[in-house]
Amino acid sequence: MIAFTGTRDLRGGEEAVIVKVLGALPPASWLVVGGAEGVDTAVARIGKALGHHIHLVIPAAYWCLESADYAETTEYARRGSSAAHSYKLRDERMVELGDSLIAFPPTAVEEVRSGTWMTIRIARRLGKPYQIYPLRGTER
Repeated sequence: MIAFTGTRDLRGGEEAVIVKVLGALPPASWLVVGGAEGVDTAVARIGKALGHHIHLVIPAAYWCLESADYAETTEYARRGSSAAHSYKLRDERMVELGDSLIAFPPTAVEEVRSGTWMTIRIARRLGKPYQIYPLRGTER
């Protein structure tokens, strides 16, 4: 399984990067997504069209189902003490499930208050390999 994370603010032309990355994966790979709009949904939609399998991890007690139509399997992450904590637990579960992480942040500049960068930091902490594909160069 390969976990994916990325910006919710996917702009015109940026899906081409996702298509290129997903097209280079081994056939019928399992892709783990978090179900949000933007990169999560694009990975699920494009991945399914390319013949990959989609596993959706949903934050407990919060709706994040934009990718649900593309998922073959779904699970809820543990419930956190707040919405933010529930999303962090979802991201931790995604990284735990994945053999590696592929991230599509808006830029290459690491941000403290970013779910995408938090997921990258989780992968670092767990010793999981990760690849980062900034979608907009170095702009902020």
